[in-house]
Amino acid sequence: MDTSSTTTANEYYSAAISPSSSTWCFEDSCYDSQYTVLGYSMNGMEGVPLDQEVAFGVDNHFYYLDYDSLYSYCDSELGYATCEAWASNRWYGDASTGIGGLESSQDAFYNANYSPLYHSFMENDADLVIDPQTPSGYEEAIFSVDNTTELKARAIDSEGRIIANASSGYFDYDGYYVQPYSSRGLIIDGSQSTSLKPLANTTLSFADAEGEQLIIEEMGSTIAYDSFSYPTSGEESQTYIIGSASVATFDYSDSSKYYNSLDVSECIDFEQPILGSACQHFGFASQAFIWSLADNGETRFPASSWATSYDNYDYAAAQASARAATIVERENSEYQGLPVLVGFNTELADDDLIMQAAVYYPGSTSNFSVDENAWTSVFINNAKLEYDDSYYYSNSLATDINSQLIVIGETKRLGSVPEGGAAANRMFVADAGQSSPSATYFSDLSQSIFFTSAGGNANAINTYNEIVGEVDAESHTEIDGPQRRRRGFIFPYSGVGSDEERMAIFGSRAWW
Repeated sequence: MDTSSTTTANEYYSAAISPSSSTWCFEDSCYDSQYTVLGYSMNGMEGVPLDQEVAFGVDNHFYYLDYDSLYSYCDSELGYATCEAWASNRWYGDASTGIGGLESSQDAFYNANYSPLYHSFMENDADLVIDPQTPSGYEEAIFSVDNTTELKARAIDSEGRIIANASSGYFDYDGYYVQPYSSRGLIIDGSQSTSLKPLANTTLSFADAEGEQLIIEEMGSTIAYDSFSYPTSGEESQTYIIGSASVATFDYSDSSKYYNSLDVSECIDFEQPILGSACQHFGFASQAFIWSLADNGETRFPASSWATSYDNYDYAAAQASARAATIVERENSEYQGLPVLVGFNTELADDDLIMQAAVYYPGSTSNFSVDENAWTSVFINNAKLEYDDSYYYSNSLATDINSQLIVIGETKRLGSVPEGGAAANRMFVADAGQSSPSATYFSDLSQSIFFTSAGGNANAINTYNEIVGEVDAESHTEIDGPQRRRRGFIFPYSGVGSDEERMAIFGSRAWW
């Protein structure tokens, strides 16, 4: 891919490819102009990913604040012998440029300095650019600082709109740098862009006060992942974006959340919380969320509630997310023609708020409409964190679903119970067409590249059950050893909707 017209960077990643009418990977001819690639670049290592609700899918306490906490995660949950280097890269960023790393954002307020880690681009075109928007009511207090906005592209929808996530960028406040929000879903349609807003749920215990509602409105996060259109045709058809949004604050009474002793509990009393140094480290509870593009996202609501009545419990904040959507085409399915979502949801178990892979089914099949809490979440069996009264996993997530209701996802094994020398991110497949979907792990599917302790990421699945992602290409022990190298893979999974002719091209086996 030609990246000569984009910002020079250390690393370039392809995020998506423009939709094609072709259903066949092996055409007689193929030209660059037919398939435009969307991507992003990085000039260092990310501290906490821009498009995750909580750090590494586990930190719903918001305790990963500094080098020591990053090192602790690596040591306890990954077990590498190289955790000092692992944590240093994620705290300090690139050694030569100083870009990236958690420290740069944690200390930006007082350092009054920041360089973005991410730049996004369309192939053979310049970087995608958005203009920072000064928050309403702050026009006299702050002014935007050029080249401080993070923009990470994620997908291209069927109409060619770009789905991305972006920070607000930094603003100068009397010589200090303030960032109104760290992430908002962003839809780019030609020269127009739409930033997706959060929405406080005023019935929740950490969103019922005016100060809580204000900081959610001004500083709350949203993350965009995918889209669907429903009905699929006709005048009433609308396009919706799915993802997650802040609906309540975290428990700000917990002093363990205070970075450098900055008291975040003060933030809910500020008339302008964006200007507070402590408020730069504020966190939120999130729910799986829907935005309608018919009015540029102003119509927005949760897809479903959590599987618990608590927005915060024992200093942890409840989280949920819709990561992928499909309109069901599976024959004889009660959900045929309806939107089904996947991601994760939170439940309270053994006095912990735990995050587990979930399918979001339409609550009604006879008169369904896209509306608040119109979906019901169901956890995927065998991807739950607890099994036979013991905990084996720290978190699980469904990453994609196709129109035949085949789901893919991942579970992260606890560092305290490694298998085969690794606390791996195990990949699974599940059939959401079953009344009680259950995960089958890739390592149980007799594919040589998916050995017992293989870790990886299951990134996408198409209509023909062809799964792509990345998998460990080495099998040495990671506990007290080095991290394994990975390779990309394609796996023609045999299930509902699979095509024997297509599978035969791959010899009915997974390849890297």
